[in-house]
Amino acid sequence: METDEGDPLLLESLQHVTTKKDRPPLKNSLKAIYSTIIACFGALQFGYAVVFSSPLIGNLNHLSEERNFTLWQEGFGPCTYKELIGPMTPIGAIIGSLLSFVVVAFTGLVTGMVIPVFFSILGWAMMGGSYAVTEGVTFRAMVLSAQFFNGFAAGWQAGIVPGYIAEISPAHVRGKLGSLFESFIAVGGLLCQLCGSFIDYWKLAFLFSGLSFLHLILLFTIEEPRSRNIFKKISQVSKSCRSNEIIASRNICKAKYAWRIVVVVFIMILQPGIGINTVVAFMGPIFESVGIGREGPLDANEIAALCFGVVAVIATFSSIFVVDRFGRRVSLFFGSLGLFVGMLLLTAYYGVVIGGIVELNTTQPRSNTCDLFPEVPIKDISMASKLSPLAIVGLVIYVASFSLSWGPVPWILAGEIFPDEVRTLGGGVGVAANWSTTVLLAFLFPVLSIAIGETVPFLLFALTSFLSALFVIFFIPETKGLSLEESSNIKFSISRNVKEFFLLMKDCVKCCRINCKYRHLNQDSTNSLTT
Repeated sequence: METDEGDPLLLESLQHVTTKKDRPPLKNSLKAIYSTIIACFGALQFGYAVVFSSPLIGNLNHLSEERNFTLWQEGFGPCTYKELIGPMTPIGAIIGSLLSFVVVAFTGLVTGMVIPVFFSILGWAMMGGSYAVTEGVTFRAMVLSAQFFNGFAAGWQAGIVPGYIAEISPAHVRGKLGSLFESFIAVGGLLCQLCGSFIDYWKLAFLFSGLSFLHLILLFTIEEPRSRNIFKKISQVSKSCRSNEIIASRNICKAKYAWRIVVVVFIMILQPGIGINTVVAFMGPIFESVGIGREGPLDANEIAALCFGVVAVIATFSSIFVVDRFGRRVSLFFGSLGLFVGMLLLTAYYGVVIGGIVELNTTQPRSNTCDLFPEVPIKDISMASKLSPLAIVGLVIYVASFSLSWGPVPWILAGEIFPDEVRTLGGGVGVAANWSTTVLLAFLFPVLSIAIGETVPFLLFALTSFLSALFVIFFIPETKGLSLEESSNIKFSISRNVKEFFLLMKDCVKCCRINCKYRHLNQDSTNSLTT
């Protein structure tokens, strides 16, 4: 897919100005860990923004009744204003991710991470301040604007932070530090869901505004890994080269960058495309079928969201020890197989307890618009209770497989396989594709459920999970143990990727055999000493 042709002088000079003359990646692991943790506060913002709609909707329902706000039920195009609360966050995230690379190309990564924090502080302050507004139109405008600003900041951070982590991390710990991004997203979502179950939305918003302000202060304690004025560097190098050589080399670079961007975009599409958001939305009915949430302060949906958050946090932090040990491709491959098995179990469960086509009431506003998914009517409660162990096992396998593989690894690869001059561009486009897929699936799933029934979309998610395993074999290169310069200049070749994959699998089998033999020898030694 790539060629080695072109002017070696220009290519060597471009590599020289972006690696040798700039500050090298941080050698001190403790310093890299500290900088990664500070940068990952942006991932906390990501987690807050994604989950905040859930406690917000519940609070707005009560507040609208107290203050007699009927404006939420007014129409805005094909939906009501209330139904815009959920989509405003991903819309802002898509715009923020696409703008981030333009700014970072001139300002640098750290300054690029500072800018969205101001939008985050503004968004959360507007959300908290909306509680004091008694005029309906102003209140509605503040809430929707705050949702947009919070999504804008989250998308911006997601487009920058993985690339920053890749640049500051030594090769031997880049996978571990890169996994922290997804771990902090899970922590942010769990924190928002946990606090939102017990305190009012405006108090929670002011809490997040304060945390964003703390993040702003801490960002000034970390340093820029490289000089980022890429456009100036390329222009300086280009002046010293002949025009025809520049044109030829630029064509090579465009092809090289295009393949990288295409691969990352597909990875980011597959991350939500395997159905994680749908599974989370459907956890509530499973919990309710076994009697969870029928009594107490929390309903089944809230308990399911909290359980998902706990499992996701544990699994994503466990991925820190998996990604660098077994590699990116092995983690993704076995994660895809786990997702496939888990989704098949869930498909079997829903095929029995739900059966035919779900009849959705599309004339009334949905009670839980934040997820954009319909509530699931279980037709046979007794059968659902009997088969609930099947669903619980499927959920555990699915959520654990996702959190160990397709949760953290796409963010790691997005920061590793791009050269400096297009890293933020590729990351921004990838994040935009990720959020766009999330929104598209959220709107398509109810339509497919009405047209063809609930089980067929689940089968499609299972098929997507299986296809993602094939995608790993053919199109994703392995970057484990490579320096950032090596991983960003790796050649994209299908035949090379296939051969490399089977060599990786062979090494994994060999390592397992060695470990088993070592444990057997230790057991024999222990038995002999005992006798």
